[in-house]
Amino acid sequence: MPAMVGPSAKDPEVPFDVERLVFFSDAVIAIAITLLVIQLTVPGTLATDADLRDALAGLMPSFFSFGLSFAVIGVWWASHYRLMRVLVHASGLIVFLNFVLLGAIVFLPFASGVLGHHGELPTAIMLYALTNLVAASTIVAMRIAASRLHLLREGAEDAAFRRRTAFTVGTAAVFGLSILIAPASPQLATYTWDLILVLILVRTWDERRRAAREAGRSPAG
Repeated sequence: MPAMVGPSAKDPEVPFDVERLVFFSDAVIAIAITLLVIQLTVPGTLATDADLRDALAGLMPSFFSFGLSFAVIGVWWASHYRLMRVLVHASGLIVFLNFVLLGAIVFLPFASGVLGHHGELPTAIMLYALTNLVAASTIVAMRIAASRLHLLREGAEDAAFRRRTAFTVGTAAVFGLSILIAPASPQLATYTWDLILVLILVRTWDERRRAAREAGRSPAG
């Protein structure tokens, strides 16, 4: 009689493999970050070099949204990486949330294009911020789910894990704040996104400070 292949009665559900989830996610994110360049339209036939310079200058809002979105997707990729590397395995909920995150990231090139062409309008800013708010909130949900479902590697659920979760909550709050400000002042709403850079710098400084302190406590050898 041939041996049965698949989950047994004692093991009704086979955990999702983290490695495959990472490979798939990296591929989708790579495509999304590449699609950002589509918003940069090549200037048409121009008579002089001055005309070309003027045309390129007119694309500055698109260049801004391209650079911003490239950096933002990089932040989401890094956040995703930090979580995936401490997971023992994934669950159905983690996979579902991962697809929500990828959906927000894949939508970013469109939102970035709208921002590049209509960045002075509140709706363009709100669309862009909402897309990133979904991404940030989903990462927070994934981190909470991983902790609650005991999917983390031994020793991974520590103060550092909670601090990184708090950082992502802060990032979500910044995008949420910009949505509230945009109807009254679109320019001020975009300025609030600078707070994310401040959060990154503070988090990096704090991690280096804590690492140096821990290294000082280690025995010499």
